[in-house]
Amino acid sequence: MDAGLINKVDLLKVGHHGAKTSSDEKFLEVARPEISVISCGENNSYGHPSPEVIQRLAAIGSHIFRSDTSGTLHFETDGEKIWLKEQKNQILNAFL
Repeated sequence: MDAGLINKVDLLKVGHHGAKTSSDEKFLEVARPEISVISCGENNSYGHPSPEVIQRLAAIGSHIFRSDTSGTLHFETDGEKIWLKEQKNQILNAFL
């Protein structure tokens, strides 16, 4: 992976519901997302997100949020900070 083509990202929407081939180690080492969002259904038949992807994201220190455990996730930013609201519209945390 050419580090010159990808910059560090603040928020990553993890591809393909967190399937094990969606976010490889090389990509994550370059992108190093502060926040990772995985959209997946609860108890889905595919087992998404894969434990391998969760482990890769945790290994780089990314804050992981999943729709199967948190419900609807809504992020807002002012260009400097990012806020997360859950389904109940309660602000949980500010990042960055």
